[in-house]
Amino acid sequence: MKLVTLVSGDYHKAAAALVNSCAANGFTGEFFVFHEEDTIPWHLSSKANVILQKFDDFNGWIANLKPKYIQGLGDGEICFIDADCIVPRPDLFQMLSQFLEAGPVACSESLLPMSDLRLQEWRRAAKGNSTIAEAPKEPISCVPYYNAGFLAISMPRDKPLIDHWAQLVDDLLDEGRVEMFEKAFYLTGDQDCLNAALNSFPDTFSSFGPPDVGFRGLPVNPFLCLGSYNEPILLHCTGKRKSWRPPAAPKTRPDVYDKAYYKYTHEETPWVEIERDLAPKVDGWFRDTKQSRRSVAIRRLVAKFRP
Repeated sequence: MKLVTLVSGDYHKAAAALVNSCAANGFTGEFFVFHEEDTIPWHLSSKANVILQKFDDFNGWIANLKPKYIQGLGDGEICFIDADCIVPRPDLFQMLSQFLEAGPVACSESLLPMSDLRLQEWRRAAKGNSTIAEAPKEPISCVPYYNAGFLAISMPRDKPLIDHWAQLVDDLLDEGRVEMFEKAFYLTGDQDCLNAALNSFPDTFSSFGPPDVGFRGLPVNPFLCLGSYNEPILLHCTGKRKSWRPPAAPKTRPDVYDKAYYKYTHEETPWVEIERDLAPKVDGWFRDTKQSRRSVAIRRLVAKFRP
């Protein structure tokens, strides 16, 4: 299997945690990292099976390049993972070896009513016509909404899905130049285009979601509270708070992603080393020391009574 991710700006720090987490949990294949800058400030181990490649010139939103770079990896099993994801357990790769043989494996994030306007628009776009799809007779039912931060496929079997995704990005997002929150019905850009492609995909595919996936920015879990595994097999740092940009004085204790990020950038780093520039207090916060816990509690108490 080939893994692939896209990196821009300071997301190279997140990607280092992703790469190390995969290597630490049993991945031995090629990991393709496409990046925006001329170089990435990484120190690669001699054992690292990492291929670094700069993006072609592109004037648009980087996430819209996902289907293009998946297309360019040739045949075989390919898994795209967002740079701000972490694989904390080997169960993810074991799951893929079991289910990828039958069809693509996607990652569900939430639920949409069958009568939702977006679903009708996406079906219209996927069919390439101008007629809004007829609302279903049972609008109370729901379908999953898929997160574009993860998609596993087998090429050439799943080439029609990736080609359709790429076509929708070109057609609906002005060849990838439309960014997030700029276009109605496609506020998440490449992700909504992926949902349009998956909702019109005629073949079998599987998906997994919360609680097997930990989305930081997801306020509630819209699925069954019990997953297939005892703990998440994928962590995704969605939302505005990013662990590689820690506050100098946090008011909360580190969450599961924070701890995993620290683990795979400071403790278990089999393939990638990054500069360790954390201030001592921030380093202690990541390690959730007793002193840090006391400091967090004091800051929260002060904030509570501050006018």
